[in-house]
Amino acid sequence: MGKVIPFRGREERKGTFEDDFTKILKDVAEIKSEQLGREENGIFCLNVTFEHMLKAKIGSFIIKNRLMNADLFRCGLYVAEVLGETLSKEYESYYVTDYYIRGIEDDNPVVLRQGADLCSVLCILFEERQSWRMMKRGDYVKMGIQLYSLYYAKTKRVIGWCMSRNFESIIGITRKCVKDMEWDGHRRAI
Repeated sequence: MGKVIPFRGREERKGTFEDDFTKILKDVAEIKSEQLGREENGIFCLNVTFEHMLKAKIGSFIIKNRLMNADLFRCGLYVAEVLGETLSKEYESYYVTDYYIRGIEDDNPVVLRQGADLCSVLCILFEERQSWRMMKRGDYVKMGIQLYSLYYAKTKRVIGWCMSRNFESIIGITRKCVKDMEWDGHRRAI
């Protein structure tokens, strides 16, 4: 005989998908509406952090290109945080395999996430590094996807699942946004 599974009513559910998506959209709109900076004596001064500016750029890109997907927004916010931390972070190793091996041997999902984050940074900011040594162009992408998947499998944290599913998309979007920020800065300098 089968087992009866009771379903909770809509009002009993905690944090529905729609609530999460609405919160993400509100965050992006709030960041985008902030005054990003001002020009004083020909010098542009930022009022926000690099991380907030990148969140606004990525969110705007997703909305402008009609890629309305909560997971992409979530990944965009996460990648902006990772890149913001990278500005002041020192990595123990720049070899992703070190994180993979240590994460598996120590059964430490945080180390796996650090390796996956390093893959994100390398794919976004150091595209030319993807062909160093014996690496092929897509190896860092494959390793990033795998490390985020392992992180999700060990922790069940939603960001691991989202990043493993949307890694290539969010890397491409973020790379375009960073290049756009470089171009904007260059135009202001002229």
